[in-house]
Amino acid sequence: MSSGSSEPAASAHRQSMANDILTGLSQAQAAMDELQKVVKQAVGAVQEGHLAAGMRNGKSKATGNSPAGKVRRPYSIFLTQPHLKVNGAVGCLARIPLPSRAFQVPHLPLPRLSQQQANSGEGGGDADAPAASSGHDMGTEAKQGRFARELWDPYLQDTSLRVFASCGLSGQVGRFTRPFMDFTSGAIRLDLGLTSTDEAGAASPATASPSADDAPSTPHRRSRAGPLEGRAVWHAVSLSAAQQILGPLRARADARLALHVPGSIPQDETGKRTIQAFVDTAGQVRTSLLDTALGLDYILPGSQGLARAAIWYSPKRKEAMAELRLF
Repeated sequence: MSSGSSEPAASAHRQSMANDILTGLSQAQAAMDELQKVVKQAVGAVQEGHLAAGMRNGKSKATGNSPAGKVRRPYSIFLTQPHLKVNGAVGCLARIPLPSRAFQVPHLPLPRLSQQQANSGEGGGDADAPAASSGHDMGTEAKQGRFARELWDPYLQDTSLRVFASCGLSGQVGRFTRPFMDFTSGAIRLDLGLTSTDEAGAASPATASPSADDAPSTPHRRSRAGPLEGRAVWHAVSLSAAQQILGPLRARADARLALHVPGSIPQDETGKRTIQAFVDTAGQVRTSLLDTALGLDYILPGSQGLARAAIWYSPKRKEAMAELRLF
């Protein structure tokens, strides 16, 4: 009787334990679902840039206190937050032409034996051999030195070394999330030490009017780099501005000005340059317009800034173009 009554009790105990396990698993599953929901809300709030604002106000968006549907997304994900940025760079440009004859072996004629050396015997030949050998070595070294100078001097004269620098200031106002006037940006950049075809060729009197001997090396000392349209400009200022018009449509204007700086800063009687001389020289700087461009760009729907349709027109060059720009 005791064994028969213990079996129903054990079965009931096992059933109770199974029910407790199932209840615990159900509660754990519900907790996991709730945690997954909270994590999704937090990730969405971080991506939309709304979590930090909610934390500053004492209300975390990860808890779902405010609906995520009211958050405005920017038209372009590549735009940064409103900022003011200063940047600069300094470098050095060295240009050394490679000689076409540098690796050619010079042809040096063999010295001829004198009649005395040809007819001399062993004794006489041995007596005059050191003197003849010494004269031959000196002549060979002189010819090799003259050959090296004639080979490398034209290329060393064409070697140029130029220091350049660039500094800029850029800023942005607005986040480009609202449909009207929520994005304004501007930038200014100063480039110093630019080189171009005309200026590099006219940098010195020797290059301004090359002779017939220097004519083959003239293209080596001329290089195109920097200014627009290949104009000879040593310094330039670039200006840029962009403004949201409506939705993903923005207007943009770009301009580039050449700076004509006096050749040197005057010195006083002692040979020093004063602050007043620097100020006077800065007042003599003149500008001339290099190029301008006016345009519109429209961020294609659904691309989030990955693709833009842009049109622009240059009044100075009298040309226009429509483009599809990526990134």
